[in-house]
Amino acid sequence: MEAVHRRFVSEFEAEGVAFDAVEYCPHHPEGTVDAYRRACGCRKPGTGLADGILRRLRVPDSCPRFVVGDKMSDVSMGIRLGAATVLVGTGYGNAEIASGERAGIAPDTFLPGMREAAGWIVAYGTGS
Repeated sequence: MEAVHRRFVSEFEAEGVAFDAVEYCPHHPEGTVDAYRRACGCRKPGTGLADGILRRLRVPDSCPRFVVGDKMSDVSMGIRLGAATVLVGTGYGNAEIASGERAGIAPDTFLPGMREAAGWIVAYGTGS
């Protein structure tokens, strides 16, 4: 996972994007490692992990929030956080959008990839 994070961060750094936190939840209720086999509030669509990061970084409630992901669980978490949500077509996104809304959950927008999502966030933040 650390190698994936390093690659992820380096790809974004090459485009001038910096991260304050890159974290993951190791838990899964059907996991194969006993120590991590459990349901928890930090696993999406729960907000525990994001809430902890926001507290640790002292992000004020008034700060705009955005969640970008390729699964409806990302969108659901974003909605619970009060964030604007972007579902991207990369990864699982195209299949997720093709399946339509799930239980009334839909992203604020659907875009082909991260570059378009970043542009949407910038435009959204400036009111353009």
